[in-house]
Amino acid sequence: MQDSNESWDAAGIESARKRAEARAAEAEKLRASLDEINAERAEQQAEEEHERLRQFVQDKRRQKELEQQHGFNRVLAVPFSSWKPAVGAATMLVVVLPDARSNTYQRLQRAGIRHKEAGEAERIVDDVESLARACIRYPNPNDPAEKPMYLATVNLAPGILANLAKQIGDAVAGREAAAKKG
Repeated sequence: MQDSNESWDAAGIESARKRAEARAAEAEKLRASLDEINAERAEQQAEEEHERLRQFVQDKRRQKELEQQHGFNRVLAVPFSSWKPAVGAATMLVVVLPDARSNTYQRLQRAGIRHKEAGEAERIVDDVESLARACIRYPNPNDPAEKPMYLATVNLAPGILANLAKQIGDAVAGREAAAKKG
């Protein structure tokens, strides 16, 4: 009996050794797969960063042109953090700030006040987004060549126009306050 227990133990040990070797071989395959996936991800990330930088350079050129046309203090560039490659979107929206006395700004401001007093939330959002659209110069929604880029950009982040309008309002209010002080 003693001999059979010893041989059973030896067989059990050999079986356990083989299972351990099989698991080690499987782990090695998994590590190789993981290395391959990580290499592919790194390549994809590098390609996306290259595309983003290429687009960013194009966007900065348009920002510079608008600043030359309208002046630095009238142009606001809003970076777009949700940029994705291969959808044709810009990395930023560039607006020309309206003068607080401009017809568009005052009309939309009055409409917003009216709709707020009437409790018409949807109309307020429409007014706010209209202000943003009226000020956007890049990508320009009114330029047939840039409209697809504009649509791709605003479709990436619902609510970007309302956020942009708030930034426009804050910048105009800040300019007005500075003008009154100076």
